[in-house]
Amino acid sequence: MSDQKEFRLSELPALARRHYLTGLFCLVICLFLEIWFLHYPPRGVVGENVIITGSVIGSPLVDFDSLWARVTNDDELMLQIIDRAEICRQKNRVEKLNFLNRTIRQNLKFQPENETLVKISFKRPGYNDIRPFLNCFTDALIDKLTNMGQESFEIRREKALVQYSRAIERLRFIAHFFDMPSIAALLENSPEAPVDTSRMLEKVRSDKVTDGIGRALLGELLPGYSTAQIYYEPYFNDKMKLLELFPRSPVVITARDMPPTPVQPFYELIFVLVPMAVFLIYASLLIILGRKNDAALQ
Repeated sequence: MSDQKEFRLSELPALARRHYLTGLFCLVICLFLEIWFLHYPPRGVVGENVIITGSVIGSPLVDFDSLWARVTNDDELMLQIIDRAEICRQKNRVEKLNFLNRTIRQNLKFQPENETLVKISFKRPGYNDIRPFLNCFTDALIDKLTNMGQESFEIRREKALVQYSRAIERLRFIAHFFDMPSIAALLENSPEAPVDTSRMLEKVRSDKVTDGIGRALLGELLPGYSTAQIYYEPYFNDKMKLLELFPRSPVVITARDMPPTPVQPFYELIFVLVPMAVFLIYASLLIILGRKNDAALQ
């Protein structure tokens, strides 16, 4: 049988007074870990920017996947963004390229929320470097999106105008050929002042257009005119309320000073768990030191 004395918890205060340097060391370790995890949470922190890529009533103007690949793989552009954000402390070009490959590209991602809403995320060990780089990168991406989106929008706008103008000219021809002055008057200022199909039908009924062939041809052309007008409206009507939800130009809807958030869920628990863990280690060390003292006395 072992003649080793059973340890009692009541002995801890005496052991703590005897080995006060151990307690001081554990306290310093605890404070260090608390401050470290305050600035560098486990699994790092992530900053996010949500952007609207620009659309026509929800229809994307630019293929965002292709644009992302083009921008993130452009070494010169990415180095310019890194210099602007002052995120890299290395001055050598080779070291900056290594930093770009190992740190930036691996932690910079995007996630489509829907057809025109995209979330850009950037992950880092600490808080300091995230927002400056993310804002500079988003600005560069928005600039590219604006240029490409404007070109795409102008092409679609021209196509819509041509289709609508063609539909108007057909109606004008019918109105003049079959002597429908009221219809011709309605179309006089088109396409600058679009005319609803319902107004045109009211004019036909109110003016009692009796020419059967003219009415028949007008009825055949009106569906095409209505379709062309629907397609034309989103490109030229700047008062549509839908533009508040689906703006034509790219927009960042995240605040530029939005703080990054820890990746680890329930991150705050670590500030409770660390003191508990350090205290358990401290108590274990006291027990071990107490055993050694007893063995030395024997």
